[in-house]
Parts: sequence; C-alpha cells; structure tokens
Amino acid sequence: MVHLKFSIKQIFIPLGFLFLACNSKTEPSADADVVTSNGTVTGIATTVATETDKPDLSKTPVEVHAIAILDSNGKPKGWGYELFQNGKRIISQPVIPAMQGNHYFASEELAKKVGLFAAKKMEKSGSLPALSLKELDSLGIKGPTAIQ
Repeated sequence: MVHLKFSIKQIFIPLGFLFLACNSKTEPSADADVVTSNGTVTGIATTVATETDKPDLSKTPVEVHAIAILDSNGKPKGWGYELFQNGKRIISQPVIPAMQGNHYFASEELAKKVGLFAAKKMEKSGSLPALSLKELDSLGIKGPTAIQ
C-alpha cells in the first residue's frame, strides 16, 4: 500500500491557480478573424470605446474602413467596417448590426455604406450609434438571404 503525504500548501496552491485560470475574463471566442484595411488580422470586437474613454463624437470627423472577414482557414466570409476618430479605432463592426445572428456584408461597398451611415449618425448625435432594422432596410440591407 502506498501512503502519500501532502501538505495543505501543496494541495491548495495549485487548486488556487487552477481556479484563477478558469475564472479569468477573456474575450468571447469567434470562428472568424477580421482583416483590417492595412492587412492586419485582429479578433472580433464590437465596440472599442467605453463610456469612460468615449471621445466627443460630434466635433471630430470619423473615418470608415471596410474590413474583410475570414474564417479560421483564411477563406473570405464577408465584410464588416471599423470607425476611427483621431487615428483611434472606436468601433469594430464585423457583423451586420441590429440583425440577429452573425451575418456579414456581401460586399465592401455595402459595409462602407452602412459604416458611413453609422459615422454620420454618430457625428450628429455625439454618441455611439445604434442602428435599427428599418435604417438598414433604407440602406438596401433587407435580410440575411439578401446578404450572403
């Protein structure tokens, strides 16, 4: 019969590290990568600016960049957009906003069109934009079947 002797420290210290590792806050995983207009690959994010570091959106122009969305094998899935202000990314929108599910824009032009609409709405209101299905419809985005 084998007798094992362990101290309390030998048991609880590794368990503590395991607990901390399992409870660490990480970004949600996704099966797609975002390729920005300069060719860099980043993970998916939706809103980059927070309420505490939110810039004054009504005074500085907002730039719109279309981004190609790739699957984990590098195959194109569609398009999204990012909004920049003073060279800082404030929104990364890899999927069509306001639409249930993860649907991508079928073309770079559609992504830019909606991105420009969001930028104008943001500049006008001075806050981060929320787009509605009705607004998307007015821009020619009718639903997932018309996009993919």
